[in-house]
Amino acid sequence: DAQSQISFSSSSSGRQPIPVSPSPGPHILVVDDCHVNCRMLTFMLEVIGYNNVDTCIDGQAAIRLFGKKGSRYQTVLTDFHVGAMKGDALVASLRSLEKVRSRPRLKIIGMTGDDSVTAATWQGVDAVLHKPFSRKQLEQLMLIDEASTVCTLKVP
Repeated sequence: DAQSQISFSSSSSGRQPIPVSPSPGPHILVVDDCHVNCRMLTFMLEVIGYNNVDTCIDGQAAIRLFGKKGSRYQTVLTDFHVGAMKGDALVASLRSLEKVRSRPRLKIIGMTGDDSVTAATWQGVDAVLHKPFSRKQLEQLMLIDEASTVCTLKVP
């Protein structure tokens, strides 16, 4: 298992991450245009201890699902390319829906294989997880309190 590191973007408040314990309670939305990735992420999240996971394969479906069940979700994991919609457009839509509903801030973790995409360049995400990643790296990001910082996780 490769060691990972978390680098904090310049938009970070300088506070250290606050670990929180995983529990089966939080609802998570996984958005990836690849069915296999959705299944793999659901399995990884269940192994970590998150059992309330919904998936969808494109940005428009994610927006519809969030519109119906948005108040349920505490975390969204989204790929940068989610069908016809790019991940940055999806994140902007989710953030605007979040404001309309006056709900607690949603933790959004972006996933990409593009090394040039970071939390500083992908507006609205709390963290970026670079592919390929391990269950341990995913768990590390799930344990970071979204209010504490914005970060990018990469394998050195």
